[in-house]
Amino acid sequence: MAFVLTPDMLLCPDCRSDRIAAQEGPPAGFKCGACGTFIERRGPVINAVPKTLSGNTTANLGHYEEMANSSDSLLDRRAKTRNHRIKFETIMGILGLGGDGPKKSVFEVGAGAGTHGAEFARIGHHYVGLDLSATALYRAARQNAALADAPLLAGDATRIPLRDNLFDTVFCVATLHHLPEPLDGLREMVRVLKPGGIFCFMEPRWCYPTQLYGYFQHPDVEVGTFKVMAGRLLRALRQCGVSELGVRCCVYTPNSPLFLIPAYDLVDRVCAAVPPLHALSVVRCMHGVK
Repeated sequence: MAFVLTPDMLLCPDCRSDRIAAQEGPPAGFKCGACGTFIERRGPVINAVPKTLSGNTTANLGHYEEMANSSDSLLDRRAKTRNHRIKFETIMGILGLGGDGPKKSVFEVGAGAGTHGAEFARIGHHYVGLDLSATALYRAARQNAALADAPLLAGDATRIPLRDNLFDTVFCVATLHHLPEPLDGLREMVRVLKPGGIFCFMEPRWCYPTQLYGYFQHPDVEVGTFKVMAGRLLRALRQCGVSELGVRCCVYTPNSPLFLIPAYDLVDRVCAAVPPLHALSVVRCMHGVK
């Protein structure tokens, strides 16, 4: 059963009012009773991107709209890699979303190609995805039949257009470092999580060579790269009043060349088992309970 996103769960992306009413259309969508903003709904995609965005957020939007329009999207290629699977399995374990457990509501910030969401939806969880790019979400819906009934929300992660305490679990992968102030996104994700809900935020370490390369290639898109240190994020989470905080390291080796994958798998297992080697991890996952 899909998650049903009703008008009373929405906030206006512009004035943040909760006076939202459904509008049958055409076009179909929702209308803010306070400022008149119309939020279009086309298929599973609800376009709640604010009218005004910061300069860096606008740069991010342009970058990912272009990527989503590409016939050979980097988002799609990343979703097929070995390290994607490692990250997904780590998130699934932390959030307790294995196929045999109870079905939960799952909110992802930075849904991108919809790969994570499609897997959770296939297992039977009630998935809702948010991404700044409506184009990426339309593509995700076309390419993933499991997302046909899942609400996909185009919006700003630092001003999530949803009310408090909605979801059992919240997560994001490599999204915070794209935000001008990652802590704004982190606080918003905790806000929409139910009390007692579980969250995790997975980010690449800034000092990893490919991450540094990405920053110097697109500094306006990778704008928060040097603001996602684990200590900084954990301090902000404590200020939000969350509990059971932890950090898990994962991904130590590249995706290629393919003939080295067996050796990489061995290296990953050794590094995961020896705590001093955790300093070599490419990705850190911060997790806890609200």
